Amino acid sequence: QDRQVIAALERIRLVVAGVEHLAPCGHLRDSRGWQDDLTKAACQLDDLEVGHRPEARADRRALLDRIERAARAIDHRVAGQAKALSECVAAVDKVAAHVGTAPTAGDADSPGAAACRGMLAQAAAKLDVIECASEFQRTQRKAQLLRIEELEAELQRRSVDGRLYCL
Repeated sequence: QDRQVIAALERIRLVVAGVEHLAPCGHLRDSRGWQDDLTKAACQLDDLEVGHRPEARADRRALLDRIERAARAIDHRVAGQAKALSECVAAVDKVAAHVGTAPTAGDADSPGAAACRGMLAQAAAKLDVIECASEFQRTQRKAQLLRIEELEAELQRRSVDGRLYCL
C-alpha cells in the first residue's frame, strides 16, 4: 500500500514537473493541454488514499500547491497575450477610423500618413510575436495582419507629401 502511494505521488510529481518546465517558455498553443494535465493530476491527488501517512499528506499538499502555481502562471501568460492582441486590435481600429474619416491637409491636430504607418508598423511587429492560445486568437491575429496590409495600401494610395487627404 505504501509503495503504491509513493509510486502514484512520483508519477504525479513527474507530470507536474513537466508542465512547470514548459509553462514559462513553451508555445501557448499547448496551454490547454498543460491545464488538462494539471487538472488530471489534481484529480488523481484528490482520489489518492494516503491514510495516516503524514509524509504522503505533506507531499500531496505540496503537489497541489505546485499545480495551483503552475496553473496561475499559465493563466497569466495567456491573459498577457490576449491583452497584447486586444491592444493591437485597438491600434488598428484607431488607424482605420482615422483613414475612414480622413481629414483635410490643413488639419494639424490629426495624425498624418506617416504617423498612421508608424502605428501600423508597431501593431504588426507586436502581432508577429504574439503567441495565440486558441484558434480564435490565431484567426483574429491573421485578420489584423490582413487589415494592416489593406490600411497600408490605402495610406499609400491616399498619401501626398506625408499628409492624408480626403478622397
